[in-house]
Amino acid sequence: ALNGEDWPFTWRINAPKTTIFYAVAGGSYCGDPLRSWGNKRLECQFNRLCPSHTILQFGYSN
Repeated sequence: ALNGEDWPFTWRINAPKTTIFYAVAGGSYCGDPLRSWGNKRLECQFNRLCPSHTILQFGYSN
């Protein structure tokens, strides 16, 4: 098959290229940056929450 058997179990997550995370009182520790850029947190959260039989694809835009 052209698409293969795994495509029904694939998620496509479209997100901005960069997300800014701000430090929050009670949610950050001493020495943590006040701001950070990137999408590693987003990817980590989705990978943690998705069912194990699924495949995640991340698409980033400007």
